[in-house]
Amino acid sequence: MFAAVGLTASPAHAEPDEATTRALLADAYQTVACDSDGVSSADNATASRLDPQLNGTLRGYLNGYRVSCARMIVAAVKARGLNQRAAQIAVTTAIVEATLQNISEEVDHDSLGLFQQRASWGTRAQRLDPTWATNAFLDKMIRVYPNNSWNTAPIGEVCQAVQVSAYPDRYQAQAHDGGVIAAALWAGNPPQARREALADYNGDGKTDIALFRPSAGTWHVWHTGGSAGVLHTWGSPGDILVPGDYNGDGRTDSALFRPSNGEWHVWYAGGWARLLHTWGEVGDVPVPADYNGDGKTDIALFRPSTGGWHVWYTDGWADLLHTWGGVGDVPVPADYNGDGKTDIALFRPSTGGWHVWYTGGSAYLLHTWGGAGDVVLPGDYNADGKADIALFRPSTGGWHVWYTGGSAYLLHTWGGVGDIPTPGDYNGDGRTDIALFRPSTGGWHVWYTGGSAYLLHTWGGVGDIPLVPNPASRGIQI
Repeated sequence: MFAAVGLTASPAHAEPDEATTRALLADAYQTVACDSDGVSSADNATASRLDPQLNGTLRGYLNGYRVSCARMIVAAVKARGLNQRAAQIAVTTAIVEATLQNISEEVDHDSLGLFQQRASWGTRAQRLDPTWATNAFLDKMIRVYPNNSWNTAPIGEVCQAVQVSAYPDRYQAQAHDGGVIAAALWAGNPPQARREALADYNGDGKTDIALFRPSAGTWHVWHTGGSAGVLHTWGSPGDILVPGDYNGDGRTDSALFRPSNGEWHVWYAGGWARLLHTWGEVGDVPVPADYNGDGKTDIALFRPSTGGWHVWYTDGWADLLHTWGGVGDVPVPADYNGDGKTDIALFRPSTGGWHVWYTGGSAYLLHTWGGAGDVVLPGDYNADGKADIALFRPSTGGWHVWYTGGSAYLLHTWGGVGDIPTPGDYNGDGRTDIALFRPSTGGWHVWYTGGSAYLLHTWGGVGDIPLVPNPASRGIQI
């Protein structure tokens, strides 16, 4: 666990003795979850299958929790666009440093987490975040081995170069096991399927209150559990806000589309920024969503001038999904058939028609309902796994839903002109809840689908932009 990890070239602390290593293997130290969804049945099955294949420290000790930690490391490497060898390097390091456990107590100096990173690396929360910690490790690996030279250097040498251990030989001895685990997780056993909540910035499955304040360029979040913070200061006039889960870690990332140069920028919830892609132009409507069902938000644009729906998948290839729609149509992409993939869809105010083109290839007029002035808000209001057609009518305050199965319903009458609808899953029950942000008072009000109403929080005011992605907020520029 305790190869020295600092940003200096000299060891930052001593290596553990045999008693400490035995304590690690016996789970004697405090740990926190690596995956907020916990250990899956697949993790347990993978541990049972792989343990006999190991020949190092972990043989006889690989369990579902350790696999869940390795799984998060591998997912972070994949999201970074690096290869399986990078995953082997990172997993090998975590085996030596913490026997693949997210250690939450400072056993050796102030080291924490999977990689036993010192306080100089980041905050406590960052070092205990497997995605952030893995990316911090990879950042240094790439700095030390430029031009992808880590691809050909011995595994143990790369680990040592990043960690600067007083005992450099310990890494290579675990490289075999790191390779076995990384290969198994690379090929299969992806992260558990998540019930995605819009604007879920901490990955707890609940929508968080979030605002962008143009006057200061700040992204603010108030987590449903009660803690508040400034996520980031970032953005310029003309940028379009496009938050989403771009790396599949279950947390909403801050993101911007810059029409002036076509750039898509993301600031991951784990703490690092990246230029995702350069694509698009003034007049395009950003419609990011998960179009291929891999759990990651894809870059996508609707071009009213041509009717083209263009997507650039997170794994790197681009596609013209369909040509359909035009000026005046409102894009309302969502998963209308419950297959886990976002479908192309349009609301046509001139006729009230809701049209969907399923990702598999068939087109359909879902329903004719609504008109000019209505705010369209598709979501899963009955938790059947399919997006329902829904409208907010400011003139009456009515929230109307037409369930995908065929029945229509006036959910509630609440709100009016000036209120901004912000539907989401605020209690994590899998159903979209009615919600409003009232700029005049700063009040965030929610009416849970089950029937109870609640003032969630008072925060924000006129000019602030709520960060709950929905068709009502598409195209809002700073």
